[in-house]
Amino acid sequence: MAKKKADTSSSDKDDLLQFLRRVNRPYSATDMCTHLQGKYTKTSIGKALEKLIDQDMIVSKTFGKAVIYTVKQEKTTDVGDDQALAKELETTTERLQTLRGENRQRQQRLAKLKSVPKTDDAKTQLEQTLAANASMQQQIAEFEQKGIVQISAEERQRVDRLLGSHRKLWSQRRRLFKDILGAMMENMPLKKSELLEEIDFQDDPVPFEQDPLAL
Repeated sequence: MAKKKADTSSSDKDDLLQFLRRVNRPYSATDMCTHLQGKYTKTSIGKALEKLIDQDMIVSKTFGKAVIYTVKQEKTTDVGDDQALAKELETTTERLQTLRGENRQRQQRLAKLKSVPKTDDAKTQLEQTLAANASMQQQIAEFEQKGIVQISAEERQRVDRLLGSHRKLWSQRRRLFKDILGAMMENMPLKKSELLEEIDFQDDPVPFEQDPLAL
């Protein structure tokens, strides 16, 4: 005599529910009976499915003579949940902007700290500065002993402008002298050197092309 298959129980419903969740696709009672390898009869599976429908855990839909079953999908969030999510998103965005601002400030502080010389480098720079300062102090003392007077930047600029004006006049007069000398040499039997010696000409001690202040 064939062994009678067990009727549905709570564990049977759990098996069917887990099966539908695992496959996540619609199945008919016949297909479920086949996939479960005859563990339950088609009738017992149908009863278990009806109980799952009553418990609002699965849904069924009829297509002609066939009835298919699928696990009930989770409901979408309601308006209250959407508002809560929007509020959370706004808060998170504000927090993100705050953190970005703090990060920029820290990066600026880090860059400033990196620009400051390290202790060993600072000691070396200090020694060099003290040595340069001592040298300048010595030069100032020598200037004072020799009576050398330092001039301001404005006075130096005024002297430079005056020097430039005089050098321009010097150039004009040299060119005029050369033109006159050239005209004289055209009608004179003397050589240029003889004429210059005759008129006791003395050239400038500093060539025009040379900076007189460089001496």
